[in-house]
Amino acid sequence: MVESSSDRYLPTGFGAWDCGLPPYQSFRAEDFGPAIRAAIDDMVLELNSMEDDLANPDMDLTWSNVMDRIEFIDDPLGRLWNVLFFLCGVVDTPILRTTMADLQAEVLTVQSRRNQSAEICRAMEALRASAEWPHYSVEQQVLFL
Repeated sequence: MVESSSDRYLPTGFGAWDCGLPPYQSFRAEDFGPAIRAAIDDMVLELNSMEDDLANPDMDLTWSNVMDRIEFIDDPLGRLWNVLFFLCGVVDTPILRTTMADLQAEVLTVQSRRNQSAEICRAMEALRASAEWPHYSVEQQVLFL
């Protein structure tokens, strides 16, 4: 698995933002374009790595190496895109609107690719068919609906 360097593309003010509300007062509109482009590039690298790993028939499929890894892949771009989307609705500056318009197709393309990955779909089907399935929590199982 490729190690993520997610902090490298966080806009000024994101810093160690792990959970909770983002520090909106620290954001600069001009940081979002480069940050989201870097997050897209990182997501593509991570997705390629995961699909290569899942293509190995000897890979042991566990919740951790499938579902946790999907979250790790999705989270950085998802956070940045959601914050940009929110700010466009609240602040609506020309820079934010242009950034969103310029990147929307790329974001949707990479997210669709991840959502439609045949390798990930097969891995999720294998998890659902595994002996571990009854031991997953309701919250875990609902992710497969």
